[in-house]
Amino acid sequence: MKDQHMLVNSNPPFSQRKTAITLITVNVLSLFAMAHHPTAHGESGTGLLNALVAMGGLNQFIHGALIATTLITWLCLVEFSTSGFKHWLVRNALLLYSFGTLAMTGAALINGFVSIRLADQLLHASADLQQGGPLLLQFSWAVNQTLVGFAVIAMCAGIACWSLHLCSGSKHARILGIAGLIMAITQIGMQWIHHGNYDVHQMMVFVVWHALWCIAIAFLMLGREKHANTVKAE
Repeated sequence: MKDQHMLVNSNPPFSQRKTAITLITVNVLSLFAMAHHPTAHGESGTGLLNALVAMGGLNQFIHGALIATTLITWLCLVEFSTSGFKHWLVRNALLLYSFGTLAMTGAALINGFVSIRLADQLLHASADLQQGGPLLLQFSWAVNQTLVGFAVIAMCAGIACWSLHLCSGSKHARILGIAGLIMAITQIGMQWIHHGNYDVHQMMVFVVWHALWCIAIAFLMLGREKHANTVKAE
């Protein structure tokens, strides 16, 4: 009887199955995209601008893919939350995660598109403007890091709310809920230790555990669908 009020029970089985498979697929793709995240290096301001422009195509493709996987994951979690939306923890989880999704999308747009366009324009600008290029790129990076930091906190808070709700469910749901709480708290602690700075490696840590949590949610959905079909058959 515990699971009757829990998530992923009232939606049609086929819809749940499609959502779960989509959630697994996009999070595997997010890991692949993050693993190929490019990094620009330059000994001078002009060298850095050239490096940014040179990797522009790959950078835009990777960040475009990350934006797509982030938004599709959000849509899947909206579907996941539909049946439990009357519960305050589920509502708060979805709202907090939505704020994080918006901020993460903004950060990816800046790092993947705005910075590249800015670097390209600075290379064709006057010498005086090129001298201010590093400062403009630093400003762009500061905005990116601020958005990422806010996004991670909001998404972790959303996952924590979902996890608390899962802790009132079945054994497997409770295990996933406890794991989600531990990962969310650990991530926020790491952000405090690193003073809110996210380089590629630190971002990879977040993407990995976030993807694992989403994949676990998908398998929980598939397991409950299988259980519901078994009960119906009996």
